[in-house]
Amino acid sequence: MSYQDVANMAEDWPLRMRLIAAAAAVHPDNPMTFVEEQIWRITGQPGWDAAWTYARLTHPDDEDYEPGEDEGVITDAMIYDGIQQVSGAVRGRETDAEIAAENANQARLQAETDRQLELFTKQRELEIANPIIYPDAPAAVQLPYTPPEEAEPPVEMILDPNAPPPAATPFEEPIHG
Repeated sequence: MSYQDVANMAEDWPLRMRLIAAAAAVHPDNPMTFVEEQIWRITGQPGWDAAWTYARLTHPDDEDYEPGEDEGVITDAMIYDGIQQVSGAVRGRETDAEIAAENANQARLQAETDRQLELFTKQRELEIANPIIYPDAPAAVQLPYTPPEEAEPPVEMILDPNAPPPAATPFEEPIHG
């Protein structure tokens, strides 16, 4: 690999425009920024320097020849594959950074949970050691609490469909059936 060829490819404007066009498929939000940040890695892909050198050697007398415009030198497939490979490596680093950030966040949350549990435990120990006595509180509560059994409903609450209507009180009108 010739570093000069990589540098020439990185500085070749027509090739750069083709790279940005291809990067738009993979990085639609900002393909120009992606190409600018990764241009050296993209143009340093295996085989690119050989294709570039071959193109320059086969057109020694043509001063207007631009290998970056010639789709037969660095093909669209080479460009797409190069962007995919570099994108995968960049995504891998982002993923590692995201994983590290998530692990740090999980550790922070676990430490906060542990701290809250410790505070709650100390608070509960203090409550048990120093109970607050309310004047209307029972002396002891049996746990688990069981409510008293319900008493039978009052007799007047039992409805018998065949029973005569109740007698009227001095404040009520008699019921006529």
